[in-house]
Amino acid sequence: MYRVSRSFQKIFRQKLISRDTSCLITSAPPIVCEAAHIVEVKNHKKHPEVDIYNKNNGLLLRSDIHKLFDLHYWTIYPDEIIDLCEKTNSATFRIILNPHIIDVEYDFTELINKNITVPTKTIPYFKTRYKL
Repeated sequence: MYRVSRSFQKIFRQKLISRDTSCLITSAPPIVCEAAHIVEVKNHKKHPEVDIYNKNNGLLLRSDIHKLFDLHYWTIYPDEIIDLCEKTNSATFRIILNPHIIDVEYDFTELINKNITVPTKTIPYFKTRYKL
């Protein structure tokens, strides 16, 4: 199972690189980015209807930003769209920092007052993530 998951993860990452081209927050190049799952693999049993490796369940994020996303240090509110662009099928959201991260030793400057633009097809996955 582990090998299958690793091969799926590699394909998943390649799909996100093709779609996103760089980190969706910092514009860092793919070499330093990872494929972040919106609905995490560990929660798949709670949501078996979710195709975990569907590119719409993913974001290309710089590795540290990905880790912070997985730790729920930042999020978006999927019902609070700042801008919706039908031409590019994308939506822009404000990044919300978790208020409980005061004691974390990390410079969150790159996330403060920052927006993230994601494909509109990712929105249902964000809504599922926050139902958990």
